[in-house]
Amino acid sequence: MVARKYKTLLVSIAIVTLLFAGIFIWLGPQNVWNALTKAKPEYLALAVLVEAIDLFFLNIRWHVFVKPVYPKIRIRDTMQLSLSGAAVSNITPGGRVGGEPLKAYFMKRVWGISYSASFATIVVERIVDMFAFMIISGIAILYGVYLVHLSKTVMALLITAFLFSASILLGLWYFTLRKKIKTSKINRFLAKHNWIMKRIPVLNYYEKELEKYVNKYYDYVFEIANNKRVMVTGFIFSTIYWLLEMTRAYTIFLALGVNASFPIIALAYIFSTVVGSLPVSVGGVGLTEGTMIVIYSASNINTVIASLETMIDRLLSYWLLMIIGLPIAGYLGLKPGEEIENGGLHDSTGEGSEERKVRDN
Repeated sequence: MVARKYKTLLVSIAIVTLLFAGIFIWLGPQNVWNALTKAKPEYLALAVLVEAIDLFFLNIRWHVFVKPVYPKIRIRDTMQLSLSGAAVSNITPGGRVGGEPLKAYFMKRVWGISYSASFATIVVERIVDMFAFMIISGIAILYGVYLVHLSKTVMALLITAFLFSASILLGLWYFTLRKKIKTSKINRFLAKHNWIMKRIPVLNYYEKELEKYVNKYYDYVFEIANNKRVMVTGFIFSTIYWLLEMTRAYTIFLALGVNASFPIIALAYIFSTVVGSLPVSVGGVGLTEGTMIVIYSASNINTVIASLETMIDRLLSYWLLMIIGLPIAGYLGLKPGEEIENGGLHDSTGEGSEERKVRDN
């Protein structure tokens, strides 16, 4: 019997394999072979290099936000967490979010960083990342409206995706960076439902603990958000990350002999990212690929080329990340009670160094 922890991975592999096989059969093996034989290997190699640089910026971006709450953390430490978290996001419903709790868990388990601090770094990074994404999206949509003759339906969907993302960003910004919200709503809810507290006395203890941890979380959030250097640097790295994502696709198109419009690629990434983030399929599989193919085809790019580019792009962004990230996640979770610190494994039964206790308290 297959262990439960491997079932999700096997399901993900099966879904992606069936998806790629379906696209391959739909396009026609001969058409795919003809396109591949004409591909320029130097551009494919360049796409792999772009992906490697892209993964570096994925890591260094988060490292910038972790540094204020744990100054001793190294780039290779956050690299392990970023890659493992991103890989787990690929096998959980909804893209780009499923691995975030894992990152927080490993920050606590491996380096002793409190959940309050770790989730603060993750949430602030997500807000800054979405802000960079929204700026690029706005520019691309303006280009699509005024310079590209896409169908009204496609443009309406793109604008809807933009507004949907903007509403999420504003919601995150409001509930995360408004300190006065803090625990007031939690306290009001518990006061309104006082009968719950009376029937379950132990909740009185957890109410105080929850308030303590929520307050710590907001303290860390504002410590990071008030650091202008961290916020600006994180924004720059996020912008570079998204542009590299699109550059990778542009390079693959060049390898297939098509000089695709960069703004069109940006439009495809905008919509596919939003659709792929919906918790409908594992890692956004199927939704992401289908959306990209539709946008490219609607932009007068040959369907075979559009589909083949999407498959190659997903092989790099999805499978390469899985191959690298999942073994790292397994390495970090080798045995309960073990930590990775100063480059090696050692047993840890305590709660961490004095410095970390101060950070948590």
